[in-house]
Amino acid sequence: MELPAMPGISVHYSRISGRHTAVIDQGVTASALTAALARYLPADVPLVETLTHVGAAMLIFQGESDPHDGDVPQDEASE
Repeated sequence: MELPAMPGISVHYSRISGRHTAVIDQGVTASALTAALARYLPADVPLVETLTHVGAAMLIFQGESDPHDGDVPQDEASE
């Protein structure tokens, strides 16, 4: 799921893995980055990975997956 973008920053959330991925363009201010992370991420998710390439950076935070929104079919007997 892609959350509403802020200029220079987009945040994506995977219900399956529980990961929040923030893609940040070069030149984004610290205040804009802080505001986006505070707006879209739970306060207790840890940073687990960072990647940079050309003019962008990716920050990956590990949250909790949503067991009800996975793509694995649910067994009706277990519900």
